[in-house]
Amino acid sequence: MTNTGSAPFSFEEALHTYFPVGHAASVRVRGLNGISCLDNVDQNREKTQSGDLVLTGTTDNAYLNIQSAADLVDPVLCRTVRTEKENSRTTVVWNPWQHGAASLSDLGEDELQQMTCVEASNVLSLAVWLGPGEEQTMRANLSIAPE
Repeated sequence: MTNTGSAPFSFEEALHTYFPVGHAASVRVRGLNGISCLDNVDQNREKTQSGDLVLTGTTDNAYLNIQSAADLVDPVLCRTVRTEKENSRTTVVWNPWQHGAASLSDLGEDELQQMTCVEASNVLSLAVWLGPGEEQTMRANLSIAPE
């Protein structure tokens, strides 16, 4: 993003990575322990992650002030998907579960149990501000390793 105008502005950004998983209820996300997040399912209440994140239902968490990698550990597919980030200060973890299936035309109800998103992002209070002539480039580096 480049601000070609004469006034500063802010924007949010997220790289929506829909990772196929064996079963959403069996995955866990490592690398978020101790990180504050806003839980969009619970009216954006601020919470602190304790240990690995385990999905047990609709999940829409924005982890704040985190620049380190997050690992999506999938014991069914026997692999770990790592998301490393550059110029990203938030990480969003999302799965709408069956409850959210009705609102998504591009995913069937059964498909929601075979995906999980771990997204490099800059959202909410950590949106990006750009002054005139300034630029922002966010990157996600993805890798897969056997579990």
